[in-house]
Amino acid sequence: SMLSEKRKSAVQDATLREMEATHARQREAAAAELDADRRKADAREAAMRAAFDDELAQVRAEVEAARRAVERRNEDFAAARTALEARAATQLSEAADRASSLEARLAQVQASAKEEAEAA
Repeated sequence: SMLSEKRKSAVQDATLREMEATHARQREAAAAELDADRRKADAREAAMRAAFDDELAQVRAEVEAARRAVERRNEDFAAARTALEARAATQLSEAADRASSLEARLAQVQASAKEEAEAA
């Protein structure tokens, strides 16, 4: 009877150890699955962040290109304006020279007309 009690106790101990081992394996499997899920989520987040960073870099590059284009256009307009102002100044100066020369000729014509009138 004592032997049968010991045997029963040994079987119960073995069963308990087996249940504990099974439980430990299940815990390890669940932890591994959780870890794998966490790694997948981290990888997804990293991929999304990389895609966002790429898109942001592209948008910044487009904005910078547009800014440079506007700067170039402004420089072109400024150069064109300077050229127009220079041309206008030249034309004004030429017109003033022509006016002076016409006034001088008119004065000459008037002087000769006066001389002719006095001579006559």
